[in-house]
Amino acid sequence: MSKFSETTLSSWTKPASTTEEDKINNAISMIKSAIKNDTNFDNLSYEVFVQGSYGNNTNVRVNSDIDVNIMLTSTFFPEYSEGKDGSNYGFTNGSISYDEYKQLVLTALINKFGSDKLSVGNKSIKIDSNSYRVEADCIPSFQYRNYKYNSSSSERNFVEGIKYFASDHTSVVNYPKVHIKNGIAKNTQTGRNYKRLVRVIKRLRNKMALDNYFNNENITSFLIECLIWNVPNKYINNYDTWDETIKQTLIFLNESIKDSSYEKWGEVSEMLYMFHSGRKWTINDVQSFINSLWMFMEY
Repeated sequence: MSKFSETTLSSWTKPASTTEEDKINNAISMIKSAIKNDTNFDNLSYEVFVQGSYGNNTNVRVNSDIDVNIMLTSTFFPEYSEGKDGSNYGFTNGSISYDEYKQLVLTALINKFGSDKLSVGNKSIKIDSNSYRVEADCIPSFQYRNYKYNSSSSERNFVEGIKYFASDHTSVVNYPKVHIKNGIAKNTQTGRNYKRLVRVIKRLRNKMALDNYFNNENITSFLIECLIWNVPNKYINNYDTWDETIKQTLIFLNESIKDSSYEKWGEVSEMLYMFHSGRKWTINDVQSFINSLWMFMEY
């Protein structure tokens, strides 16, 4: 007998309430307006886009924040193949530093929202929520052009990522657009069950925390998306109930840890390995999560 009814599990596969959409769009629109109406950006090329759970359509919490990337494209960070540099592509040095750009973004947001509504964290600028908009984490970044991945010799042929520097001076490189693209592809291949499975696992994580059964802040939403990304489609599609799908998914993840095949797992972008030094999580965190969820589901 399953701990949760199939009706409950099925309801947990759905996105957060659509009533949030207006507040989400309001926040995004205001952030775009803040940058567009600041004359300091008149001679800069940039792009504002949503990443994270909302960007990937795997959000489950009502009133949770959104991650908004404010990416400069007129100046970028490159990664070249060995023996190549910017001169091979006709590039010249940029005229603005990352710290200067971050300050421009911060000033534009203060002018729009007010300094009392903002707080600067290690990796993002947080904008408070109100009745009109959701909370937003804004990440000022530079476009990251990876020419090395495809051994490209063309200035237009690169894998696009982002790069930014945290307040503790740690540099961060990731590939949110590739993540979104790959997630959409797997979701299509699985008849939209990939993101449904991600959502139900997220809600079970939240339920365990709420019940004081298991709570580990290292088990992030991003980590859960990546774990399910590495589950073969047959485990996502081949079972008639969500209860059995969850069970078989946990079995696969557990066996992959036992035989160390998890070491080859990549993020959803497939540009970075899931487990390497500097990660917030460890394989022990993941094993503990899987074991706890197995017992919580009473398998």
